[in-house]
Amino acid sequence: NKEKNMNKLEVLNKALDDLVDGNPDIKGALIVSPDGLVIASRLTSLDTEADVIAAMSAAFLGLAKRAIKTLKCGEFKEVVAEGSEMSLRVYRCGEKAVLAIINKSGANIGLINLDVKEAAEKIAQVLG
Repeated sequence: NKEKNMNKLEVLNKALDDLVDGNPDIKGALIVSPDGLVIASRLTSLDTEADVIAAMSAAFLGLAKRAIKTLKCGEFKEVVAEGSEMSLRVYRCGEKAVLAIINKSGANIGLINLDVKEAAEKIAQVLG
């Protein structure tokens, strides 16, 4: 059972590596549980700790979900906090996790969305 969990973690880490290494606009990526715990992370040149980003992502997700439900916008897909230098994007990733991405400003968001969609599908599959 421990080997099976290790294998899952390796797959999750590879998905994050592929995402960050494959898109120069992405500065970091984390898989976060709904309660704000880090499942896996790949942070490159960021000074912020993964735990802090995970907690912010969960809080951000909670507010976004509440707003979407209150406004009857349908199912949550993503939420974005865009800054002048970088942005935090939190994407739905199945029922058990979200994928938080930190990207530099001026990034090709269409390409990021394509890359994230592929990674999110892999992650959701692994986590069940």
